[in-house]
Amino acid sequence: MTKKIYTILILMALIASIVSCRKTEAEILTPSNQMDYKWPSEQFLSIWNSMNTSYAMWDLEEKDWTSVKDEFLPEFLALDDSVKADHPISTKHLEELYTDILGNLTDHHSYFSVKNLWASDEDRSSFSISPGNIEIRKRDYYHDTHINSKYVNLCLKYEEYANKYNIHSWEDLTMVAWLKKLEAEGKASDIKYGSVSYLMTIVSGLIEGSIPYIHISDFSLSELKSYIEDGNKSSNVIATYEAYESFKKNVLELEEVKGVIIDVRENGGGYLNDNFYLLGMLTDQPVQMGWSRHKCGLGRFDYSPWIPHNFSPGPEHRAIDGPVVIIADLNSVSMAEISTLIVKAMPNGCFIGERTFGAHGVINGDFEATFSGTFGNNGGNHFAYLSTRIVKDLNGNILEGIGVTPDIEMSYAQGTFKDGEDSWLSRAVEYINTGK
Repeated sequence: MTKKIYTILILMALIASIVSCRKTEAEILTPSNQMDYKWPSEQFLSIWNSMNTSYAMWDLEEKDWTSVKDEFLPEFLALDDSVKADHPISTKHLEELYTDILGNLTDHHSYFSVKNLWASDEDRSSFSISPGNIEIRKRDYYHDTHINSKYVNLCLKYEEYANKYNIHSWEDLTMVAWLKKLEAEGKASDIKYGSVSYLMTIVSGLIEGSIPYIHISDFSLSELKSYIEDGNKSSNVIATYEAYESFKKNVLELEEVKGVIIDVRENGGGYLNDNFYLLGMLTDQPVQMGWSRHKCGLGRFDYSPWIPHNFSPGPEHRAIDGPVVIIADLNSVSMAEISTLIVKAMPNGCFIGERTFGAHGVINGDFEATFSGTFGNNGGNHFAYLSTRIVKDLNGNILEGIGVTPDIEMSYAQGTFKDGEDSWLSRAVEYINTGK
């Protein structure tokens, strides 16, 4: 009996040691525990270790992450010597080092903010790096935003922006001007528009009596709906929601829906479940838009199997037999790109525009659930925003860092938006009417 008890105690001790080792390993590698450092090399190693654990796309990168550590650690150790000699570190130099390390990542959602703790009093104290913004500027069709950043999304205080952008009323906004022009020709009705400046802008209308149209600047419908349900009486909230409701009513109640146009140009993304309330009303059947994969462990290449990435009908829906057209551009990001992939996967879907941004990895901030994602402290010594899940389309193509290619390509031209003209929207109506 004594020998048996002794054996059991030994086994219990071994199990406890294994559990203890695993717990310690997780605590060491969990990015939230890697924020304290004194020297530049410690900052580098903290970020390197966090990326080693939590970045979800290492198998897509040309760089070997171990070789990055071997290459750059000596440079940061040299910076340690400078600090120890009471020499400040140039923020520009530190930014260049981290841009070399992080600036070419495939994950176009990724964003890094780094504080220079060793800068002189005269130098700036921090910088940020966005691999996606760095990459898209190299594309031969690159252009700045036009619709949202200058005209719709956050710039609706006309007394401040009218002179700068020659915007004097809602009628000067691109989609509104186009719909108003069609209205004058007897080809559009039910034009509604509204904006909650910190949330989203919606413009909707009915074209030729049978084509519901909506422009949505951000996927924040879920939040907008909650404002209404909570009794928010803001005129901007009400107007924006009424623009959405008008689109929904036309989709669900019109006797004939010849086709539908969803405009997500310059849409920066948002809530994944928003499509229950938008695209979800356009189908009565589940749609598989592709596959997705996530990290399932602390190891650099611990990935889950690829699983179907499905899209379901919303709580209110209707089978749309006519074409469902989505319009997107270079500055359509994240959920705007997921929406574009959904439309392309529909049997009656068509994507008109230009190749999108290429940031459609899904975001989930729960490191314990995904072993990946955001780490650091926003506003602290360093912060990183990362995708937790990678997506590929129905053909098996991983489009992260590349973007979704249109079925009908339209080149961007500033003149497209002058005098109430919008050639991309006109092309969408043409496609619905002709099928080509």
